[in-house]
Amino acid sequence: MSKRWIKAAAIAGVVLLLGAVPASFGFVYLTVRQDLAAFPELRAFSQIAFGTETGFGGNEERVSKWTDPIVFATAGPKAASLDTYVTDYFRSLADITGLHISAAQAAEAPPNFTIRSLAPAEIADAIAAADWQDHTRRFLHRFAETDMPCVFATRTDGGRIFRAEVFLKDDLSRSQAEFCIQEEVAQALGLPNDTDAIADTVFNDINDVMHLTPLDERLLHLLYLDEVKPGMSRILALYRLGKYLRDACS
Repeated sequence: MSKRWIKAAAIAGVVLLLGAVPASFGFVYLTVRQDLAAFPELRAFSQIAFGTETGFGGNEERVSKWTDPIVFATAGPKAASLDTYVTDYFRSLADITGLHISAAQAAEAPPNFTIRSLAPAEIADAIAAADWQDHTRRFLHRFAETDMPCVFATRTDGGRIFRAEVFLKDDLSRSQAEFCIQEEVAQALGLPNDTDAIADTVFNDINDVMHLTPLDERLLHLLYLDEVKPGMSRILALYRLGKYLRDACS
């Protein structure tokens, strides 16, 4: 038995184990390719749910999503001034994703998702005080040293997101802060990448979109389908979602 055949058999076995998809790996890729051509939302999902806007670490070819309830809080004057806006936004995200989301003051558990506004002099101390992974810490230092208005950071375990923070600079206008919350919170839910190739999305940095679009809401809905599991490979997630979209059309 050749080494090449052994490797191919092992790959096919992993595919079967993870997703009960056909044993022919070529069939999977061909099917995904056809589905990507047929469904614009699947192409958008492939671009936005994988990779990162930061270029710093992370497992860029695996699904990241929450499975535990989210308990959110705000910290800092700018963020606290947007409490009602933040609460309404998380309520809409709960409807889209099916996640259980509640405010910290209404929950018994401590917050695992914080929107924090900081003065420039506070950013370095906030980074040092938190136990972020090294690649996240490096990116947060870039946030501190440049004119970036906002950024998100997450902690994951096998693709399962269990902690997130969105950092805002406290000199933002209200409209800038609202835009940051719209984009960064959605990214911290598992849509981490930006793309200029898709016009109608808040994840495009060169358009004028300031809020989640119907496409963005659709991508979050797809991400939180039961068919898509934390840590799932890009190819298997796209295969599962392609089948879901095909079945929905039949």
